[in-house]
Amino acid sequence: MYFATGTYGVVRPADITPDDVDIFIQYSPSRNVQGGNIVKVSNPSNYLLPLDDPSKSSSNITSFSLFGGMYTLKLPVADFGAKGYYTIMIKPAEIRTRIVDCGVL
Repeated sequence: MYFATGTYGVVRPADITPDDVDIFIQYSPSRNVQGGNIVKVSNPSNYLLPLDDPSKSSSNITSFSLFGGMYTLKLPVADFGAKGYYTIMIKPAEIRTRIVDCGVL
């Protein structure tokens, strides 16, 4: 007898590139020390590596095919070499602007 162990749905990950996200990092040397400054990463493509779609062989695709929304998070030792606690936030990029006219909306 087999039982379902998870939920089924039709949610599909978004097709994004590293340029579509903002990455913020905060470092704290210990739990007792309040976190330091929050730093925005200037080049997210150094931290997010795209994955090749594993099901592309069934479609006879031989070139690289992005696995929609799935990336490997690379943490360079130069930035993450110190012992401590790192908080990493990855969120959609924001464009802040002022709406001046909404006549066409």
